[in-house]
Amino acid sequence: MHILLITQEPPFDPTQVATGNAIRARQLENALTAGGHSVQQVWLARPGERAADAFSGADRLRALIRAAAPDVLLVSYWELLGLLPFELEPPVVLDFVAPRPLELLFERPAGSAAELRRMRVNLARADLILTGNASQEQLLLYWLLEAGFDLRKELPVRVVPLAGEPVPGQPPDPAVDGWTVVSGGVRWPWRETSAYEQALEEVAGRHPGQLRVVRYSGRYRWHEDGPAAPGEAPAEEQLAAYKDYSVFLSSSAHIGLELGRENVERRFSQSFRALDFLRHGLPLILNEWLPLARTVREYEAGWVVREAAEVGPLLEHIMAAPEEWRSRRAGAIALAREWLN
Repeated sequence: MHILLITQEPPFDPTQVATGNAIRARQLENALTAGGHSVQQVWLARPGERAADAFSGADRLRALIRAAAPDVLLVSYWELLGLLPFELEPPVVLDFVAPRPLELLFERPAGSAAELRRMRVNLARADLILTGNASQEQLLLYWLLEAGFDLRKELPVRVVPLAGEPVPGQPPDPAVDGWTVVSGGVRWPWRETSAYEQALEEVAGRHPGQLRVVRYSGRYRWHEDGPAAPGEAPAEEQLAAYKDYSVFLSSSAHIGLELGRENVERRFSQSFRALDFLRHGLPLILNEWLPLARTVREYEAGWVVREAAEVGPLLEHIMAAPEEWRSRRAGAIALAREWLN
């Protein structure tokens, strides 16, 4: 089949800071191409962009669809469904990989009701919906009923987890050269990590030269330029080009962190950061209520905590038991090879 992939952003570029949306689109394209399908990507143009495969409105998107003559439309974000022409022949698959309405509760709570009404209308234009995990599938049920789907016959949802090709490297021996733990990502309103950052600073302060905490943080790539937001990362902690970030994870880091305060969005989330850590061979320290925690436990691919007070004692334990870290690293690599396929 010929599949037209309609995305918010241009194709993944390893020389740029990567967004989760761009990584997901690349994963879907690679999987479909490996399955014998052809994939053509078009994307929502940024201000001033004139790329041949970019669109800025419904008319341009209609022309791209007509020229591509696809068998299937794969749409990466529900808002883009509103730009599709009504006289479509090919079926529409929507990738609903993030619980965006829950994010809006933290980002723009006053506008969440209006967004849900708009989403209900747009969902009715999809024939099949993909989610990143089983909890997201359950989250969609009432919205699908609101959108007019008859769920008595079949649930029009398929779970397509985030993936990741294993690329484990060879970091320095932590028992000799010290430990490097890494965290990071865009500072979104629904990610509150201050208590965990303080716990990390305290344990690092007790082990100068033995424990290094590296944070990649900053502003979302497509946010408008402007003054730094409160809490935005200093220059030495800014997000890096994906290829440089990947090299660092493979060659220098020992443990990945996916920690933060519990809330309703996090309980349904799927973290690209965590999966990148795993595929680079980094065992995780993560919260027990994240959807990924169960799989990490099964593979012994890291350590699960509930609150920030547990982080310091856990890191002290890990630093005193490098063999356990090596075992959990092997579990992370096994998880990536078997579960992130």
